[in-house]
Amino acid sequence: MVRGAKSLLTNTFTGAFNTVESFTSSLGNGITLLVDDHESFTKSRQNIKNDRSQHVIGGLANGAKSIANGVKNGFTGFFTEPVRGA
Repeated sequence: MVRGAKSLLTNTFTGAFNTVESFTSSLGNGITLLVDDHESFTKSRQNIKNDRSQHVIGGLANGAKSIANGVKNGFTGFFTEPVRGA
C-alpha cells in the first residue's frame, strides 16, 4: 500500500513537472522565433539539453538559472541591438 502511494505521488509530480516544462519550453521557443534570433535560440536549446536534471531541486535551480540568463540577455540585447543597427 505504501509503495503504491509513493509511486502514485512520484508519477503525479513527475507528470506535472514535465507538463509545465513542455509548456514553458514551447512558449520560450515561440517567443524566440518571433524575435528572429536563431543564434540565441540554438544556444539556449543546447544549454537546456546539456543541463537536464533528474531531481526536482536541480530542475528548479536550472530553471532559475535559465530565467536569470534570459533576463540578462534581454537587457543586453535591448541596449546592444540598436547600436548594431538591428
